[in-house]
Amino acid sequence: MRAEVNGRVSYRFGSFEVLPDSLELRKGGVRLKLREQSFRILVTLLERPGELITRETLRRQLWPEDTFVDFDKSLNTAVNKLREVLCDSASEPHFIETTPRHGYRFIAEVEKRAPAEESSPKPAQPGSPVAAPLTAPAQSVNAQPAKQSQLWLAVSVSACLLTVGGIVWFRLARPASAPRLTNSLR
Repeated sequence: MRAEVNGRVSYRFGSFEVLPDSLELRKGGVRLKLREQSFRILVTLLERPGELITRETLRRQLWPEDTFVDFDKSLNTAVNKLREVLCDSASEPHFIETTPRHGYRFIAEVEKRAPAEESSPKPAQPGSPVAAPLTAPAQSVNAQPAKQSQLWLAVSVSACLLTVGGIVWFRLARPASAPRLTNSLR
């Protein structure tokens, strides 16, 4: 669904908000980075939720006729980047469903919003696929990768400390060795 007030368009789904006029994707009020082609794919899907948007339709909208690109690779990359930002997956989609070799469909409920409505969010309907309330505190979309990075850092630091500690312990714990005898050829 699409809401237009004074030329502004606003889409909401789950805890995400899309403002096509300003090329903004937000989650919990935090602006997310998304490349223009991925953003344009998202807007195209949001304009017709539930409908299959063919790969050919996306090609015509994203690349002019005189542009020569590896279309399949470029489209797949743009959709994968979009899924990454939305924390969605191709195998278990919450937002973007793939119909292999045909196109994509936006499967989540898209909420109709006008800018005047943004200050007073509506409560979620029972059975609604809204992932989180729109007034939820801002959270980073990259929270999961950040936690994984912190875990790897902790494991790496622990491994280094154990290695250094083992070397120090080994050197202090072993008895002093006898002087080395050298064989000399005389």
